[in-house]
Amino acid sequence: AVAGARPLRPSGRWPGSAARLSRAAWCGSSGACGAGGAAWRGLLACGLAFVLCRRCSLGPGTTFAGAGGGVGGPALKPLVGQPRCRPESTAMAAQLPASSAADVGAAEEAYQIWRDQFPLAAARRDYYGVPCGPADVQARFLGLAGQLGLPAAEALEMFRKDMWVLGEPEEKLPEKLEALRSLAASEEEVLDFLRAAPRAIATTSAKEMRQRGLDNMRLRASVGDIYETITMPLRLVVMQSTRSAAAEIEEQIASAGASTEAAVANSAKKREGTFEVLTVLLFGGLAGSLVWLTYMDATYGGPIHGRGVCIPASIIPSYNIPDDEGNARLPCTCAPVYKWYIEPQMTVEQKEDMLNSRPQVGSKNCGKLIGGEKKACDPRTVGACVWTAEDLAKDPETWDRREPTFWERERLKLESSGGT
Repeated sequence: AVAGARPLRPSGRWPGSAARLSRAAWCGSSGACGAGGAAWRGLLACGLAFVLCRRCSLGPGTTFAGAGGGVGGPALKPLVGQPRCRPESTAMAAQLPASSAADVGAAEEAYQIWRDQFPLAAARRDYYGVPCGPADVQARFLGLAGQLGLPAAEALEMFRKDMWVLGEPEEKLPEKLEALRSLAASEEEVLDFLRAAPRAIATTSAKEMRQRGLDNMRLRASVGDIYETITMPLRLVVMQSTRSAAAEIEEQIASAGASTEAAVANSAKKREGTFEVLTVLLFGGLAGSLVWLTYMDATYGGPIHGRGVCIPASIIPSYNIPDDEGNARLPCTCAPVYKWYIEPQMTVEQKEDMLNSRPQVGSKNCGKLIGGEKKACDPRTVGACVWTAEDLAKDPETWDRREPTFWERERLKLESSGGT
């Protein structure tokens, strides 16, 4: 098989089991990664991840940290031994009266958006040891706006789509902002980066920022957005379930005076039956999807212009961008989704940034022989066939006619000549 530069792992932190399930959906080095290959692995991984989510959210003393899912989404961590409900920090809450009415209004809206994205953390008033009462979150928001030198209203628009940073301990932000400023040419570049990737400041440590650089983090954020789009159906189910559980917890605390731990346990017990039904529906849907993908693969070569969907190779730039010899690292059986649908939507500057992920000519990897010697790559063979710059320049509809790619034609020529 032909494998290029190692695909970038999403920037979010995943727990060990979820990380293994996520990696199970990624294309391996076999090259046979069409709809009948990587697609079924991706669907199966989503189903297993759903069951994992169910176990994490329903086990005693364990629940979701928030909702959002996808790449960089909320980690599923056990909360045993951590405070469930902490009083609001009076020191932070004291910042609110000193703020202007406009800033307080923006902070209140920021809290409501954060609460919608992280309903269980809002119900517990705690996010893994970080106080998360309304005044705490609002004060952290105002502190963030102040450190960025922005009016609260402008900071609200910057982080509106992802408020994860409001669950971050306030003492960590100065170090991270200092790291970003050391990488950027100007303060405006820092702000532009945060507008494009607001989650990065919460999910990436200062050390990781300095190691990766802004271009790498922008690329990771773009891949993360694509990954979240793919996993949207599962995320919507998890989000709705999380919001419902948070509402139950808040109602029990308010009406019955139950402790947060007791309310979480009661809510989990009530929802076990619901998750059993959802599990059956999910795997039924997965089975139907696998049948459809198998049919499309056998009849047309794949669901997208006669090619299969390979996760994540089809959407990773380093697989879709040809090297200096004109060879990409995407197997011929895979649809170049990035090249056909994502790249055309990008600006000239974004396209130029993505060229940094172009694979090196020497990065071809077709495995090793039994003795450990690296195996030479011959793209005229089935397992090593890859897209070329010539192929990628053609209209996608070209492949609806089952036209062979450049290296597929060369293989046919080789076979017709008797292998000489």
